[in-house]
This record gives sequence, structure tokens and C-alpha cells, in this order.
Amino acid sequence: VLSTTWVAWRQSLLKMGGFKSVMRAITPEEHMSTVLHKIGGYAFVRTNQDLNITTHKNFHSQWLTAVRTRYPQMHRRPELTAFRVLIMLYFLITPFVLLPLLLFAHDIPVSVVICVAISVVGLIGSHVLISLVTNPIAAVLAPINFPVVVIVDFIALHISMYRYEFGEVIWKGRDVTTPAMHVIPHLPEL
Repeated sequence: VLSTTWVAWRQSLLKMGGFKSVMRAITPEEHMSTVLHKIGGYAFVRTNQDLNITTHKNFHSQWLTAVRTRYPQMHRRPELTAFRVLIMLYFLITPFVLLPLLLFAHDIPVSVVICVAISVVGLIGSHVLISLVTNPIAAVLAPINFPVVVIVDFIALHISMYRYEFGEVIWKGRDVTTPAMHVIPHLPEL
């Protein structure tokens, strides 16, 4: 859910419990959209020429948002995080590593090189299309920054997991972590 601008009917918002109902959520807009959709009070509107709404966040703000949201998106489960990392590496990074290697290999079938090249073009093409729709200014860099975006997301996911498990994540002035690992100085008495 993109939370650039929210417009909600007051009655629908109150019916779902208002902002207090999502006060403790890491991604409140996700919960609000789910509940409001169920009661018929939600619609997603994308900007266009008539409704010219844009958002521009600097890298630091985007980074803080990624660290806050990535690990909770994995339901704070390390095994899901590991699975996502393997999927990201296999499908999103491997084609970019393989293509240059395959181009200089002599005994690789041409069909394999073509399949990997199609994967690279498809990944870059989809990234360019998404950039054109969401941030046309950044679309100029989209053909060359896709692997960088994936690697930055990979790093953000790991930092998010580490901070939720062993540190703190500050959001709106409060720590939103509940670490799984706790130091207990001594066992409780029986």
C-alpha cells in the first residue's frame, strides 16, 4: 500500500476503530486498507494529470522505512527471511552474474545464453515500466540501477532483521521492536 495520500470517509474510519485501532501497527496503512476494503470504505487511486500528487523521499527516509518494514513483512521469521534472500539471489541477481560469464564461455548452448539474456531484459524492462509509472524522473536510471536496487533491498532486509532481533528500530520517537532474544540474568526461583 502506498501511503502518499489517504482520503477516507470519516464514518468508515470510525467504523473500523479510528487511528487508535492501528496505533501499534508497523504498517498501519496495510491494516487500514484491509479493514476498510472489507467494509466497503477503501479505494486505491493512482495519480494522473488531473490529480497531480507526487511524493519525494530522500534516500535516508526511504532507508528508515525499509528497515522498519522489511522484517515485519517476513512476519519476523528468520526462515522466511532466508527463503526470500535465496529467491532474490536466484531470480533477480543470478541472471546478471551469469550473462557476462556465458557470453565468453565456448561450450554453452546459445539457447541458454538467449534465455538468460531474456531474463535480464525482462527484469530491467519491468523495473523501467514500474519506474515510469511511480517516479518518471528516476526512470532514466532504471535500466542500470536494477541490480543495485535489489542489493540495497537485500541489505535493508538483513539490517531490519538484525535490529528487530538484537537492537532497536525507532519510529515516530518510540522503539517498535520486541526482540526475540532476551538476556535473563538468572533463572527464576522454583
